[in-house]
Amino acid sequence: MSTAGRHASKYPIIDNLAVLNMQVNAFAKRTAQARKHVTKSARTVPPAQAQALTFCDTMYMNTQDTIGAAQRAITFKDTGTAKIMLQLAVQDFDSCDRPFTQAGIPNPMGKFDKELNQMANNCMTLANMI
Repeated sequence: MSTAGRHASKYPIIDNLAVLNMQVNAFAKRTAQARKHVTKSARTVPPAQAQALTFCDTMYMNTQDTIGAAQRAITFKDTGTAKIMLQLAVQDFDSCDRPFTQAGIPNPMGKFDKELNQMANNCMTLANMI
């Protein structure tokens, strides 16, 4: 609860838009953590997995750009654009699994992808409330 209070104090009014902003910010932070995990994991895996992780890093970087666009849209209360950007973000990080599936090798980013998918769905649900 204290974490929510710390984040909520940044907003003069706690409404649907503020909650969406908080969730999108958390989504952005978790995506950044996923990129750090890619870098760390790439050092300890076989070359085929490392190559697939490089692709994931690119997709997570694209996700970060798309989340940034969603954040700008939210600032202008343009929920239509925000929802589209959030959907594009999901497509970006969902693509991470493709090279692993094609090569028949385990994806060390599966946990992150599942969490990011849930966070994106939460963001889209909140955007629909505005």
